[in-house]
Amino acid sequence: MKSMIGKLGTMTAVAMLVVATPAIAGKPTGSPKPSDSVVAVLGFDADWTQNTPNGAVHPAACQTEAHLAGPNEVAIVNMNGFLAPSGATNNFLQLKAAVSVDGWPFESVSDYYTIDGMTDGAAQVGTSKSFALEDGATYVFAAQFQTGFPQVSGFSTCHGTVMVVRLAP
Repeated sequence: MKSMIGKLGTMTAVAMLVVATPAIAGKPTGSPKPSDSVVAVLGFDADWTQNTPNGAVHPAACQTEAHLAGPNEVAIVNMNGFLAPSGATNNFLQLKAAVSVDGWPFESVSDYYTIDGMTDGAAQVGTSKSFALEDGATYVFAAQFQTGFPQVSGFSTCHGTVMVVRLAP
């Protein structure tokens, strides 16, 4: 810029700087663009002891509080669990994310699950899912555990976080 001042003159150089500055620091015009927002964060972090029969269990300690869904909401679900049976076993542990809608029984949100064998005496499983919520419905989220055959639980844990996001229209 110094070499240009000599050729153009001091007043011209200052005018160039003043004119260029608003273009660099200009603010957007119009109303702000709507964006996605977090509506609620639900979760659980618990120890549980419950025998697993030949079917799914939804331990009460592994459930969230209820959430009344609004328009354009999506649930992002992350859960994991650990099971250490009392006594050696050659079994496996499955985990699915489950949901109860408007007080109905829990149902898994997909056919997919994670699985871990208990050949070493314990199992650790985790899952992540996302799905749209129905406006006006009340949801309770839960970890759904299942073993290959009945299992007597010695010590188990569950951890879950459900982030409810409202998507911008």
